Amino acid sequence: MVPTYNLERMYEVFLFLLYETKEEFNQYMNEYLKIYHQDSTLHFAGFEKAFVRLYQNKETSQFKATNLIDIELKCCLQNKVSNERFDFIQTAALNLYQFPTNLSDSDGLEELTIEIPEVPLGEKQHNSDIFMYLGFGVTIRQSSIYFKKIENDYFINWKGIAEDIDYYDERAKPNTFDLVAKIERIQNVRTTDIIEG
Repeated sequence: MVPTYNLERMYEVFLFLLYETKEEFNQYMNEYLKIYHQDSTLHFAGFEKAFVRLYQNKETSQFKATNLIDIELKCCLQNKVSNERFDFIQTAALNLYQFPTNLSDSDGLEELTIEIPEVPLGEKQHNSDIFMYLGFGVTIRQSSIYFKKIENDYFINWKGIAEDIDYYDERAKPNTFDLVAKIERIQNVRTTDIIEG
C-alpha cells in the first residue's frame, strides 16, 4: 500500500526541498508530526528530542562490521483532539535503531535517504528496530526518511504508514503519518558493540 497525500501536503514537501535558507524554510514549514487517523488527525509539535547517532558495530561470528544509524524523536501533542478516545495521548516518540547505512559519520547526511518497504508482521529487516510510541506501542509498517541541510542545521523528514492507533478489529485501517524536525544533536561513534535485538 502506498501512502496518499493531499496537494497541500505535497506542496509543503516541495517547499522543503526548494528553499536553501532557514528563514525561507520557516516561512512555509514548522516542525511537526501529523498522524492521519480515519476519525481524527493528531498534530504534534515542539520536539523534546531529535537525535541521530552514526556508528559501526564490531564484527562478530554472526554479523559483519556495518555502518549503522539510530534516530530518536519525541514531540508533544499540539492540538486538543475532539475524539475522547485520544485524550490520554500527550506525546509521541518515533525510533529507528541499527539501520545499515553507507555513512560512517555525519558528512553526507543530507544525501541520505532511507526507504523501508512493508515488512511482514513479526519480522525484522536488517536486524533493525523501528516503532512509534504514543503511551502504547504502534507498529510502523512502511517508512521513507530523508535529510536536508539548511545553513548549518540538519532537518529530517519522515513519512510512512503505521497500524491503526485506535481500532484493532475489522474497523482498523492503516494510518499515514509525516513529520519534519530539526535535528538537535548528531553523535558520531567510531566503534560500538552491536546490541542484539
